[in-house]
Amino acid sequence: MTSILEILSVTAWVSGGFLTILLLLSLIGGLELDFDLGGDSDVDSDAGLGVIKGILVFLTFGALVAKILIESEFSFFWAGIGGMAGGTVAGLFLSWVMKFLLQNQEEVNWHPEEAIGLQGKVYSRIHAGGSGIVRVVIRGSARELKACSEEAIPTGAQIEVVDLKDGLLQVEMLKKNEDSV
Repeated sequence: MTSILEILSVTAWVSGGFLTILLLLSLIGGLELDFDLGGDSDVDSDAGLGVIKGILVFLTFGALVAKILIESEFSFFWAGIGGMAGGTVAGLFLSWVMKFLLQNQEEVNWHPEEAIGLQGKVYSRIHAGGSGIVRVVIRGSARELKACSEEAIPTGAQIEVVDLKDGLLQVEMLKKNEDSV
């Protein structure tokens, strides 16, 4: 019985140590050394708890619960059942905690769709029915994006982005009285 308790202790300490290192690297450094199972499923894989961390949580807490139950003179069968239940509950709890901590994470990437409704300037002339380049400020940064229009728009003209189709901004030239608004 002593060797089983030693195995459970070593399993809990080693897997717990690796788990702690992975969690600290994830939360503090943003380094992800884990992976999620892909595929189509109803499970949200953006929980922040990947396969490796999930296994380490299960091993750490499962071994601790099983050790406590064996030391409390439960049979090996009930200690095994309790260890599996404890590991599963701990994994679910840690997944919930990670999801809670990461819920306020901000999207820092910009997307061309964000230009719709914004005003900008033509950077490279747009031919009637053709394309050119416009400059639009998205999230405080000037972005040059390909754009098209049904009408010819000269370089430097003020435009408004009305849509995005096939990766091209659909723009319309602003009239002179709209410029002053």
